[in-house]
Amino acid sequence: MDQVTTISLFVLFFALCLPVLHRLFHRWPSVYKLMRYVIFIVYMIANLYETILFRAVQPAPTAKWELLWSYRRSLSFADGVTVTDLPLLVEILLNILLYIPLGYLLPFLWPALRPKESNRFLFRYISLRIVLIGFLCSCATEISQYIFRIGLFEFDDILNNTFGCLLGCMLFEMLPGMGKRKETKRC
Repeated sequence: MDQVTTISLFVLFFALCLPVLHRLFHRWPSVYKLMRYVIFIVYMIANLYETILFRAVQPAPTAKWELLWSYRRSLSFADGVTVTDLPLLVEILLNILLYIPLGYLLPFLWPALRPKESNRFLFRYISLRIVLIGFLCSCATEISQYIFRIGLFEFDDILNNTFGCLLGCMLFEMLPGMGKRKETKRC
C-alpha cells in the first residue's frame, strides 16, 4: 500500500470518528470545528497529491475516451464474474475510495448541503448537491491531468470518483445520529 492510500485511509478513519469527536468536544465547539477543517484540508492535500501534484509530465496528453473500458478489461462475465486484470480492478476501487471522504466530510462542514426531507427512499440518503460537487471536482482533476499532461484522462475515473462521493454521502446519512433529522412532535 502506498503512502497516499495510507493517508486516504487515515483521513477516512478520522472522518468516521467525527461523531465521537463531536461528543468528546461538544463543550468546545471551536475546537471541534477546527478539527473538522483540519481533517478536510488533510484529505484535500492527499487527494491533490495523489491525482495532480508531483506527477511526471508526459510528452503528450493521454486519454481513454471509451466509457467503462476499465470494467470490461478488469472483469469478465462469460462464466460468472471473474477478475481478469487485478491491478486495474484495484485502481477502480481506489478511485472510488478516494472520494468517499469528500461525500462524507462535506455535510459536516456545510450542513446546508445535507439532503432535504423527501418522501422518496433514494433521495432521503443522497444529497444531489454533494454528488454534483464530487462530479465537478473529479472533472476538474481529469481535465487538469489532460491539459497539463500529468495523467490519463478517463471517463471511468470520473464515474468512480462520483460513485465514491455518493457512497460517502450515503454513509454520512445512514450513520446513527448523523443524518437523522430531529423529529418534531405533533400535538
